[in-house]
Amino acid sequence: MLDIRNSFGKRCELIAAEWLLSQGCYVYAPFVEQGPVDVIALSSGNQWFYFDVKKVGRRKDNSVISRKLTSKQLGLGVRLLYVDIETKRVELHPNQFSLKPFSDSDLTTSSLLRSMRHSQG
Repeated sequence: MLDIRNSFGKRCELIAAEWLLSQGCYVYAPFVEQGPVDVIALSSGNQWFYFDVKKVGRRKDNSVISRKLTSKQLGLGVRLLYVDIETKRVELHPNQFSLKPFSDSDLTTSSLLRSMRHSQG
């Protein structure tokens, strides 16, 4: 029987991969299900990005539950990528589903997107 939690996780990884592809990246997934990295992206400028993909969780007041990276993930440079499975919206931590996703005012998301776009041209 399929564990629904694993199903949500895999669906989130696929949604994240689709978003990364739309940003002009090549996308790779590890063969091992349990590990520090869920998705690996390579920009056309040969810059590697490592992501731990998380289904966005919300409290009763609708605020986002923050996740933490392990020390191993921090050492590898892994980034958190949140996915809202219902809306298929993808957000890079620490933006966490702001009102203006991927805005230039968010240094983390905008710098990642700029480096991906810059490497395409």
